[in-house]
Amino acid sequence: MDIDNPQEREETVAKIVKDEREYQEALKVYRNMARTNPGSVVSALATTLFRLGTTHDIMERYTEAEAEYKEALIHFRKLATKEPTKYMVNIARILDQLATLHGRYNRRQEQEGELLEALGIYRLLAEVRPDEFNPYVAITLESLSILHDKVARYLEALEERKESLEIYRELVKTRPESFQEPMGTAHTGVGLLYARLNRKADAIAHFQAAIDVYQLVNLKRPGRYAQQNAQLRDLINMFRREIALETLGRTITVSANQRPKS
Repeated sequence: MDIDNPQEREETVAKIVKDEREYQEALKVYRNMARTNPGSVVSALATTLFRLGTTHDIMERYTEAEAEYKEALIHFRKLATKEPTKYMVNIARILDQLATLHGRYNRRQEQEGELLEALGIYRLLAEVRPDEFNPYVAITLESLSILHDKVARYLEALEERKESLEIYRELVKTRPESFQEPMGTAHTGVGLLYARLNRKADAIAHFQAAIDVYQLVNLKRPGRYAQQNAQLRDLINMFRREIALETLGRTITVSANQRPKS
């Protein structure tokens, strides 16, 4: 949606309102059917709850969205006990939505638990269908890294970012247009975490790698990452100056210690 286009904005809002009304009506139908024959409509009921939750999420009606996500999750968990391959992905996606919602309210313990469970599911699914689900593994690792960075668990955050970066490196070999930009973002994230840990040389290496990736993107979409590249170059130059000053300081200290005493 182009927020600067009033007509497009109004059409989008109208569609969201229409969707919300239709999902509410469908939900009433499925709930009535579930009273007499629950087994026949559980999947449709859960799917409608999830879609209604997503719609309320977009509308910033977060309390309703949370309740709908949680009810959908209960239904999909029951369905997954009989058909795990079919329904585990639904569980993971609802957990993703709940984690995002809980992140808005700094409910970090719940957010972390949901992300960890979603990650475990995506890892299992990626063992069977890696091309489809490894991107979800990488994205969930990034979300965990961001969370752990916020609570100063930098080493965990770094390992999660590094693992997501390795996944993107593999994905970009076969689908560069889809995964070059996420790989650049992952390099930037790893670099920032190395910077937090005062590992400036490692930070510089990843910032430069991000610039190299973004320059490839800029060839097809000129200027898209011009600002980011300028900021990364500023960080590289700043860290290089700091490393040089630290090296100079150590040299002066060593020279002073070696000076013969009078």
